[in-house]
Amino acid sequence: MRILLRRDGDNEYVWKEAIYKNEQYFIVTDGVELRVYDNNIAAVADHEKSGYVVCKACGEMVENTPEAIEAHYTSKENSKDCAKCQHLSFNNNIRPTRKLVDNGDGTYHVVDEYNSELYCRSNYYKKHMEDVDEVRECIFFACRRSGMRQSKDIFIAYPGVFDTAITVDVLTEKKYNLDGHNGSYFMYDLKSRGTIKACVNNSGIVECFQVSSNGDRVYFYYSEKYDKLFWCGGSYNSNYEEGRPSWFREVKFNAALTKIRALYKGAE
Repeated sequence: MRILLRRDGDNEYVWKEAIYKNEQYFIVTDGVELRVYDNNIAAVADHEKSGYVVCKACGEMVENTPEAIEAHYTSKENSKDCAKCQHLSFNNNIRPTRKLVDNGDGTYHVVDEYNSELYCRSNYYKKHMEDVDEVRECIFFACRRSGMRQSKDIFIAYPGVFDTAITVDVLTEKKYNLDGHNGSYFMYDLKSRGTIKACVNNSGIVECFQVSSNGDRVYFYYSEKYDKLFWCGGSYNSNYEEGRPSWFREVKFNAALTKIRALYKGAE
C-alpha cells in the first residue's frame, strides 16, 4: 500500500510505502514506525483494507460482506470460555483450603481450593451463570450485539476522495488576488469579506481553504468527487472530519461550500 504525502520534509506530493493498523497509517523508517496523520495524506493507492468495515465491539476490521461479517460473529461466539473470562466471579466470604508446596528455592506453590457457585458480572452486577442470557449479556456475543460501523478513515469511506484538484490558474482566471503568505500557503482572498481564502502550496495546487467564523478559523478540504467538505486542525497532526465543527456556523459553512464548489466547475 502506498500513500501520497502532501509534504515530506521540503518536498511536496511524495509517494511512500505504508502499513495500516487500527485505522492509522505508518511509514517504517530505520525499523521505526512513524505515524502519518490523515491530513498529510492526499491519496492512498492499493489500500489493503478497502471495502472493510469495523466491529463496534472489538475494533477488528472485517470485509464488508454478509459472509465475512457472520464468520466474525461466529468465531467470537465459538471462542466462549467462561473459565478464562474476566467477568467470572465466585461466592464471597469463602475460606479456602490452602496448600503450600515448597519449591526448594525459597518460593512456594500456593493452591487455594474451595467450592463455589459460578457467577457472571458482565452486566456489572453478580448473576448466577445459569441465569445469564448469552445473546443479550455474554461478552462473547458482544460483536453480534454491537454490529459494524463504517471506518473513520475517509480513504476507505470515500475512495478517491481527493483525486482531483485545481491550481492557482483557476484563481487568477477568476480575478482572485494574492493576500500574502501564512508560513505554509500562499493565501488568495475569495472576495467574501476576507473570511474565505484558498490555500495554495509551493507547487501551485490549491490544497485547502481557510474559512473564518466568529473570529475562529478552520481549514477545509474539498472533495469534488463527493461534493463534500472535510475539516481538520491547522497543523499536520490531525485527522479529517466530515462536515463542520459543532461550533462553526452552518450558514457560513454552506456559503463556503457554495463558493468553493463554484471554483471546480468547468476547471480542467
